[in-house]
Amino acid sequence: MNREYHRLNTLGRKENPKEKAGIFSILFYRWVGEIVAIGNKRPIEIDDLFPLLREDKTETSAEKLERAWNEEENAKDVGITDRRGYRLFRALIRMFPWTYYVFVASTTLLAGVSNVLQCVFLSLLLAQFVRSSSSGRWLMYVYAAGICLSSLVRAIATPQWIFHAYLIALRWKSGTLAVIYKKVLSLNQEDLLNVTSGWIINLVAGDLQRFELSALSIFLLPQAVLEVCSISCLMVYFFGWKSLSGVAFMVSLSLYYGIAGQVSLRLRTNISRVADQRVDVMNSIISGIRAVKMYAWEGSFMEKVKRLRRTEINLIRMKTVILATFASLSFSCQLIATFISLVTLAATGTELTVYNTFLIVSFVNSLRTTISWNIARPIYLLADFAAALARIQKFLEFENKNTHRYLKYSFGDAMNVREDSSKRYYPCFDHINKIATQSSNDFALLLKNIACSWTGKWNKLTLKSLSLSVKNGDLVLITGPVGCGKSSLLYAILREISLLSGSVSCLGKIAWVGQQPWVFSGTVRENILFGEKFDPHSYRVTIEACDLIRDFQRFPDGDMTLVGERGIVLSGGQRARVELARAVYSNADIYLLDDPLSAVDAKVGQHIFQTCVCGLLSKSTRIMVTHNLQALRDAEDIVIMKEGTISARGDAISLWKSDIAMNEIKKCTDKKENFGTAQESTLPPNTLDDETIVDGECGLENAEEDRAVGFISWKLYWNYIRAGTSASSAGVMFVFILLVQASLVLPDWWLLELTSRSRDSQRQSQDLSTYGYLVGAAVLLSTIREATFLNVLINSSMSLHNLMLSAVVKAPVLFFDTNPVGRVLNRFSRDINIMEELLPEAFLRAMQVILFCIGAITLQSVLIPWIILPAFPLMVTFALIGRYYLNPSRDLRRIEGVTRSPVLSHFSNSLEGLVSIRTYIKENTSIEALYRYQDDHNRANFAIFAIARWLGIRLDMICVIFATFVIYVAIITQSKAGIAALSIVYALQFAVDTSQYAVRMWSQAESYMTSVERVVKYSQIEQEPGYQNHRQPPEHWPQYGQLQLKNVELVYYHGGPKILKGITFTINPQEKIGIVGRTGAGKSSLIAALFRMPQPTGYVIIDDVNVGDVNIQSSRQAIAVITQNPVLFTGTLRMNLDPFEEHEDQEIWNALEDASLEAMVKKLPMQLNQLVKESGSNFSTGERQLLCLARALLRKNKIIVMDEATANVDHKTDQLIQETLRTKFKHCTVITVAHRLNTIMDYDRILFLDHGRVVEYDKPEILLQNEGGYFSRLCRNYDDNADQ
Repeated sequence: MNREYHRLNTLGRKENPKEKAGIFSILFYRWVGEIVAIGNKRPIEIDDLFPLLREDKTETSAEKLERAWNEEENAKDVGITDRRGYRLFRALIRMFPWTYYVFVASTTLLAGVSNVLQCVFLSLLLAQFVRSSSSGRWLMYVYAAGICLSSLVRAIATPQWIFHAYLIALRWKSGTLAVIYKKVLSLNQEDLLNVTSGWIINLVAGDLQRFELSALSIFLLPQAVLEVCSISCLMVYFFGWKSLSGVAFMVSLSLYYGIAGQVSLRLRTNISRVADQRVDVMNSIISGIRAVKMYAWEGSFMEKVKRLRRTEINLIRMKTVILATFASLSFSCQLIATFISLVTLAATGTELTVYNTFLIVSFVNSLRTTISWNIARPIYLLADFAAALARIQKFLEFENKNTHRYLKYSFGDAMNVREDSSKRYYPCFDHINKIATQSSNDFALLLKNIACSWTGKWNKLTLKSLSLSVKNGDLVLITGPVGCGKSSLLYAILREISLLSGSVSCLGKIAWVGQQPWVFSGTVRENILFGEKFDPHSYRVTIEACDLIRDFQRFPDGDMTLVGERGIVLSGGQRARVELARAVYSNADIYLLDDPLSAVDAKVGQHIFQTCVCGLLSKSTRIMVTHNLQALRDAEDIVIMKEGTISARGDAISLWKSDIAMNEIKKCTDKKENFGTAQESTLPPNTLDDETIVDGECGLENAEEDRAVGFISWKLYWNYIRAGTSASSAGVMFVFILLVQASLVLPDWWLLELTSRSRDSQRQSQDLSTYGYLVGAAVLLSTIREATFLNVLINSSMSLHNLMLSAVVKAPVLFFDTNPVGRVLNRFSRDINIMEELLPEAFLRAMQVILFCIGAITLQSVLIPWIILPAFPLMVTFALIGRYYLNPSRDLRRIEGVTRSPVLSHFSNSLEGLVSIRTYIKENTSIEALYRYQDDHNRANFAIFAIARWLGIRLDMICVIFATFVIYVAIITQSKAGIAALSIVYALQFAVDTSQYAVRMWSQAESYMTSVERVVKYSQIEQEPGYQNHRQPPEHWPQYGQLQLKNVELVYYHGGPKILKGITFTINPQEKIGIVGRTGAGKSSLIAALFRMPQPTGYVIIDDVNVGDVNIQSSRQAIAVITQNPVLFTGTLRMNLDPFEEHEDQEIWNALEDASLEAMVKKLPMQLNQLVKESGSNFSTGERQLLCLARALLRKNKIIVMDEATANVDHKTDQLIQETLRTKFKHCTVITVAHRLNTIMDYDRILFLDHGRVVEYDKPEILLQNEGGYFSRLCRNYDDNADQ
C-alpha cells in the first residue's frame, strides 16, 4: 500500500548478536557493546538497530496471543468457567511455556536469596566487630568475602531476570497491539458510531505502555515475599518477636499501598476517560482544521479542550498526592520502622548496643527496598495495569457481529480469495444466503426483504423491506432524495450496517468507490494499485478510462508523486478519480459506486461514465448512486428510493411515462444537469500555456518526524521547570530539596551518637524523643518535598499542553497537510501522557536516588576518611560510564519516539479507510504493514532494554568493588564498631541496584524529556501571521459586502509554484457571483486566498478594509462559508451550530427552519442537545450540508461563499440551498464556485478562471454573446450534453 511499508523491510543488519553470544557475553551483556560504541561515535540510526529474533517479532507474538485469546473466548462461549475480568491476562500468560516463567522466576529468587545471605553475613561480621578479638579477625575476612560474593551473585542475576521480564512485556504489548488492530478491522461503519478513534488511539498510546513495568512487577512480588519472610525470621532469631514491631509497620504499609492503589486505579480510569474525550476533540479539530479556521472557531474548540484538560489535571493531582506519599515513604519508611523497633527494644529492656542497633538498621534498610520498591510500587503499577487490561478487554469484547467472521476469514487460512475457473467468490459473504450461487448464476446480487438500521433497532429503520436483484453485467443507477438510504443500501451490501431481517446474496469480487474518497499517504500509483501487482497494460487502460493521463502529465513526478497526508495535494476530483481507478484496476465482478461523478466536472464526468462505467466495466455488474440526469437518461435500469425503500424501478423510458416516478426523479435531478460540474470543456485553441498548475500540485511530501540529536540541554530542563513555577520559586525549591536530603541522613547520625552512650543514658526519654523528632521531621519534609516537586511538574505539563494546543490550532494549514494526523495526535496523547504520568515519577526517582547516593558517599567519607581514596575515582568512573551510556540511550529513546508515530498513523489511516480495506480484502496487507511498523518500534525498545542491562551490570560490579573496599578498609583500620557498621550499611545500600538505578532513572527521565522537547517544539510552531496582528476592523464591519481583489497571488509553500497569478476584480455589495473553470484552474485556491489560508500577496479588501491589516480571525468571521465536504464535530448539535453560545435557542430553530431541518431535528431524541458522532457519521451527507447552511444563516454575514457546496447532494437539496441563497441571503454578497451550471445562470456576473488567472468576468448574457469565449464554449458543451 505504501512505499514505506516495503522500505521498512530492508534492515542494515543480518543477524542479532544475542543469537550467537556465549555465556560470558550473555551474563555481562558484551553483545550489546557494538551499538553502545556506535552511539558514542555518531547518532544512531534505525538501520543500526539489531534485527529482532523470531520470538520477538510482532507476528509471532500476535499468533500466540490470538490463539490464546480465541481459546479463552471459546471457553467462555461453552461456559466452562467464569471468565469475568481476567481473560486477557490469562491469554497473555499463556503466550509463553511455563518453563520460561520458571527460568525468570528462578533467577529472580536467586537475587532475593543473595540479598538475604548478605544480611546473614553482615550479622556475623558485626558480631566480630563488637568482640574486637584478634583471634577472630580471620573470620571477619571470611564474612566480608561472603557479603561481597552475595552482592556479586545478586549483581549478575538481577540484570538477567529484568531483561527477560522486559522481553515478556515487549511480546505482550506487540501481541495485544496486533489483536487490537485486528479488532479494529472487524468494526463496520455502524460499530464506529459507538467506538471513537480517540478511544482506540488512547488504548495504543496510553494503556499498552503500562505493560513494561507491570511485567517487571509480577516477578518482583515473589522475590519480595521471600525476602520479607526470611529477614523477619532472622530478626526473630537475633532479637525475638519484639523486633518485628518495625517490620509490622512496614508490612502494614502494604495495606495502605493496596488501598491507595485501588483509589489510584479508579482515578486512572477516570483520567483515561477524560483523556479519551480530549483526544477525540483534538482528532475532530485536526481532521476539520480548515472548517475550524474558516469559521474562526479556534477559541471555542481550544476552550473545550482546556476545559477537559482542567478536569483531567484535577484528577491527576489527586493521583499525584498518592504518588507523593509513595515516593516519600520509599526513602523514609525505614526511619519510622527503625524508630518503632528500637523504641520497642528499649522499652522491653534490651540494650541498644552497636550490634543490636545497626543490625536492626541493616535489616530494616533491606526491607525498605523490598517493601517500598518491590511491593508498594508493583502494587501501584499493577493497579494501573489492571485498569489498562480492563479497558483493552472491554474493547476486544465490544459486541460487533463481524468479529468471528473476520477472525475466521480475514486472519485465518480462508483469507485468500478462492479462485474458480470463471468467478471469484468474495469470502466476506460466505455466511450469507447463497441463492446467487445455488439458484441462478444470472444474479450477481440479490437482496430479499432486508431491513437495516444504523442503531441496530427496529424502531429506527434505515432500509425497510427492501428487495433488489441485479443480474450479471447489469448497470443499475440508484437515485432519490437526501436521506432516503442510497448510501445505506450500498453499505448494507458490504455488511457495514446491521441486517435485522432478510438476506443478502452476492457472487463475485466487489470493488468500492465511496462518496468521500479515501487516499492514503503514498504515491498516486500506490493508491491505485493498492497492493496489487503492477501490470503496465491494465494500468494504462485504467488511468485512461478514469481520465488521469493529463493529471499525471502535470504532476512533477507523474504517478510517482506523493499525495501527502489524506491526499492533500490532489483536488477533490482527482481524489475521486484515483479511488475510481483503484476500483477499476482491481478487476472486480461487482462495482459499488457511491455518486462518483459528483466531484468531477462535466467533460470528465461524461468521459468517465461513457468510457469507464459503460465501456471498460461493461461486462461487470455496476450499482451506482447518482443524481445525474444525463446518466439516468441513458440507463436501462433505474432504482428510485424514498424513505428507505424502493418506490419505483425500471428503464428510463418506462419511468418517464410514469408521472409518480417522473416527479421523484425531478426532485433529485435536474433536466440541465449532466455529469457533475460543467466546468471542464473544450477551450479556445492557442490559449493554454504548456504549464498547467493544479492546486497544491508539486509533490508535497510529509514532513519527516523530528528527531533531535545530542544532549538534552539544561535550558530545556530549566524551561520545563519554569513552565510550572517562577524562577525565584524554583531556586527556593532547589535549596529545600537539598536540606530535606540532609534531614533524611541526620537520624542515622544521631543513632551513632546514641549507641556510644551508656545503657542508662539510652533510656532517657529525651534522647529517644530527639531521635523521634528527627524521624518525624524527615518524613514530613520528605512528603512536602515530593508533593511540591510533583505539583510543579504537573503545572508544567498543563502549561506546555496549552501552549502546544494554541500553537497547533493557529498553525498554517500546510502544517496539517504535511504532518500525519497520527503524528500530531501522538503529541497530545502519548507525549502528554508521558509528561504527566511517567516523567514526573522518573524525574522524582532520579532526584531521590542521586541525592541518596551523594549523601551515602559523603557520610562514609566523613566516617572513614580512607574511603575518599576510592570515592573520587568511583565518581569519575560513574560519570564516564554514565556518559558513555547516555549518548546511545538518548538516541535510542528518540528513535523509539519516532518509530511510535507510524504505528498511530497506521491506526488513524486504517480507521478512515476501513471500508476500502475490507472490500478489497487487504486486511492481511494492512496487518503486515502494522507488523513492520511495530517491529521497527520493537527494535528500538529491544536496544533500550539491552543497553540498560549493559549499564546495570557494569555499575553494579563497580559498586561491589567499592563496597568490598569499604568493608576491608573498616577491618584493616580497626574502625569503631558503630562507625564500621554504619559505613557498611550505607555501602551495601549503595552497592547493588541503587547506583545504577540512579543512572538509569536519570537516563529514563532524560528520555522522557524528549517528549517535553517535542511538545516544546510544537508549541513553537510558526503561527499564521494574522494571529499576531491584534488590530480589529471597525465595529459592525462589513456593512455592505463589497469585495475587491488587487493583484492577488497565492503560493501554498515556500518555493512552490504560483497557484493564483495577478487576480484582480471587484464584487459590488449584494452581487451574486459565479466562479467557473476547469479542474485545477484555481477556484478553491481563490476561496483559500479570501480566508488567508495561506496568506496571499496583493490586496483583499472588504468594505474598504484590507483584510491583511486586521486580525486573521476577525477577517474570517466576516465571511460565511459552505464547502463541498461538510464538517461536523464531536459534540452536541447546538455546539456545532453555535459553539460560542451567542444565540438564543429560538434563533437556532429559525435557522434550522430556513434550512428545512426543523422537522428532522425535532424528531431527534435530544433535539439541539443531540450528540453528533465522530465526523457527523449519524447524519447523511445532505443533512450535514444543510446543517452547514444553517450555520451560515445563523452567522448573518454580509458575504457568503459556496465552494461547490451542492456537489454531493441531490437536486432537491440543491434547489433548496439555491432558494435559500436567493431569499435569505438576498441582501448579501454571494460567491459560488458552481457545481451545476444552471444554478448560476441568473447570477449578476460570472468569473472564469484558467491557470490561476481571471480570463473572463462579466454578466452571463454578455459572456454568452462571445461565441469564442471560455464561458460561451462551456455552455454550448453543457447544452450539447444535456440535449443528448
